[in-house]
Amino acid sequence: MTISTKTGIKLFLIGLFLFFVPTKIFGAEVKWYPVTEYKEIPIENQIDNSFFSTTITFPWKSGNVVMSGSKDGLMPANIGWGIDVISSGQQFSFLNSSNPNGCLDVPMKPLPINHLLHKGNNTIFISFINPCSSIYPSQDIGPIYLVHFDDYVPPDKPFLDLPWDYAADGNKFEEVAYRLNLKIDQTLLLLGSRFSEFEIYSQSAILSQQIIKRTRKYFSHDGYDWSSEAGVHYLDPVLAAAPGWATYQFDTNTGHAIFIDHENGYQTRYYFLSPEDLVTNSTEKVWVQDRQQIGRVGFAGEDNSEENSGAHIHFTVIKDINEDGFFDDNGVDGVVDPFGTEMNEDLTMIAYFFARNNANKKVPRRQYLWKKSLKNNTQTISSETVGDSTFFNSASNSSFTFPKEFASTDVILKTVAKPAVKNPIIDNKSDESFQMIGNRVAVTIADPFGNTITEFNEPFTISFQLNSDDLARYDKTTLSIYSSTDGDIWIKEDTNVEFDKGKASATISHLTEFALMGTIIDTIYPVTTVNISGSFDGTTYTSPIIISLYVTDEPIDQSLGISYTSYRINGGPWTAYSTPISLSDQGDYVLEYYSEDMDGNVEPTNQETFSILTSAPTNTPTSTPTPTSTPTSTPTPTNTPTPDPNGTATPTPLFTATPTLTFTPTLTPSATPTKSPTPTLTLTPTLTPSATPTPTSTPRTPKPHPSNTPKLITALGADAQKIDTPQSKSSNSPSNNKGEVKSIFFTNNPSSNSLSDSTKQKNHIDSLIFALIVWSVTGVGACIYVIKYVE
Repeated sequence: MTISTKTGIKLFLIGLFLFFVPTKIFGAEVKWYPVTEYKEIPIENQIDNSFFSTTITFPWKSGNVVMSGSKDGLMPANIGWGIDVISSGQQFSFLNSSNPNGCLDVPMKPLPINHLLHKGNNTIFISFINPCSSIYPSQDIGPIYLVHFDDYVPPDKPFLDLPWDYAADGNKFEEVAYRLNLKIDQTLLLLGSRFSEFEIYSQSAILSQQIIKRTRKYFSHDGYDWSSEAGVHYLDPVLAAAPGWATYQFDTNTGHAIFIDHENGYQTRYYFLSPEDLVTNSTEKVWVQDRQQIGRVGFAGEDNSEENSGAHIHFTVIKDINEDGFFDDNGVDGVVDPFGTEMNEDLTMIAYFFARNNANKKVPRRQYLWKKSLKNNTQTISSETVGDSTFFNSASNSSFTFPKEFASTDVILKTVAKPAVKNPIIDNKSDESFQMIGNRVAVTIADPFGNTITEFNEPFTISFQLNSDDLARYDKTTLSIYSSTDGDIWIKEDTNVEFDKGKASATISHLTEFALMGTIIDTIYPVTTVNISGSFDGTTYTSPIIISLYVTDEPIDQSLGISYTSYRINGGPWTAYSTPISLSDQGDYVLEYYSEDMDGNVEPTNQETFSILTSAPTNTPTSTPTPTSTPTSTPTPTNTPTPDPNGTATPTPLFTATPTLTFTPTLTPSATPTKSPTPTLTLTPTLTPSATPTPTSTPRTPKPHPSNTPKLITALGADAQKIDTPQSKSSNSPSNNKGEVKSIFFTNNPSSNSLSDSTKQKNHIDSLIFALIVWSVTGVGACIYVIKYVE
């Protein structure tokens, strides 16, 4: 095979791969609005530094909007020396010169103005300014266009609310929505527990915004969990996130669950509920109103104690992708992140395609489905501020105050709340007792072109509001603001805590992530012990038993008490412990149990194994043989001395008519002595009959068991070694391959070289064609390079 031929095959394989891997390009419709044609305007017409202004009104819902010198939005615009852009009470100024009093007439690259827009009709006022007095007689501008890259796709109407009564605790949606115990797995949106994902993603999951490496397979978490951090506790009411038809489901993976079909193409699922007060325990549909109680918070003890999340609400959203009215067939491709890109804005993937069961699937486009906003902010900090400017981020209870002349030019401030990091690293170590209070916040400041600004004329102030409910379980003397550049390693800032004003503040000259932290009073999980009462002989219980569970929680003087204790037996459903457990059935048992306290500390799962055997083994007595010929009360075997090397005889032990429990040969003498049933293989004494009938035992030859090793179907190269199989070891063995698959292999036997070159060429071509067909049918997502050289 020539090099060009091999290259051609590789290109063919790559082309075949690209053919079978589906792709999608999400386009945008380009719309443009004229701002001004080319104009040369006398400076004498200038009023208050503005020599020309105009107004543009246009609708906007989604997509980038830029000021450009061309209708395609790609060319620089001739704006003269500078412009003011005003919309919805916000103003943004851009000067070609960094000197506010300087004059520099150069084209401005396309200027994004999305931060000035709101959904609906927008009116943009644009003023062309001259900061250089009147030293120039005129100024030329234009042509200039507002260009809208409209990628709007009509979204499904937001309809959800959080599935518990957070408002009753005085909390805001944007606060508690971020207080997650576990979030949806965003490595890929392939979330079915039985889906085999690509190997590159098989060991990672996102746990509370952190990448966690696992030794087991893909984490496959298909929803959001809220627990004590969000004010969700054991047996709290669980509410319907929206009205719809409710049904009950149960399996070992999800426990007691309620599914609600909202009649809009979406279904919500609520896993691990308590069996108490379920709105239904039937698969028959029951209508539930918006915010109606559908059950109570349960728990989900895991086999692996490291992942034991305790009492929580697990909330999943499924979309009916194929619009067939059913949701069970959308357990992978229909799983939806109801936060869309709001909580996971750093993930740019809009959709993902994959193949399953020989069908192409697509994860749905991510949409925000909550009725309330997370209230992340993008605002303009003006360089001409008269006094201090303060901006808020309510989801993190933080505020930012910028002094006058903080920056030389107008800049864009963006604040985004994020879930708290568990066990933050401080001074190169992690202390479980030191935790974030509420959510963290990421702060960035950039120019209108998206370039991050890190140097400022003056420092600014960041403050966190002190919520008395949040602080109740923290040591108040340890409160401080911390900052991080990567979200992992945190540095303490010089913090002023004012309890009378209810805030903690720090003066900052850098932009990173910020969080309020302190030491938790109770980080010790409860300890559960087990007591089993019953008759015990050292290995098993020989009577019915009673199991009692006892719990202690340290520190006793500061503990809020135990929330619940959970147990299960032999892998059954987890049950809340309330009274001692009685067991009487014989068998082997595995008891698993753990407890959680009111501070949300969950004990690792404990395990106890034991057996119950309430009656002794029944021995089957051996009947005394009754010979029909020459009866003898006791058959007596003949003692045959066995000489030893020292010349002393070793007599063979006598066997009485009543054998021991270990060996129970049944003797059935008749006129002609017969052989007794085969005794155990441990000892096989031979009884030589004499005048008295004496049975003789013959050892049984163990029958070989068939191998459970699966047969391999292989297609090996010419240098592969032959694999010995039971059939291949002896050519004289009878064939017993009916219904079996024989191994396919090549050997290095010299006789194989007798094949002609043309035959070998044909064999290799056939193998290549076969490999290509198999590869294309299975849709394997990688190029297979077949390197077989036939000269």
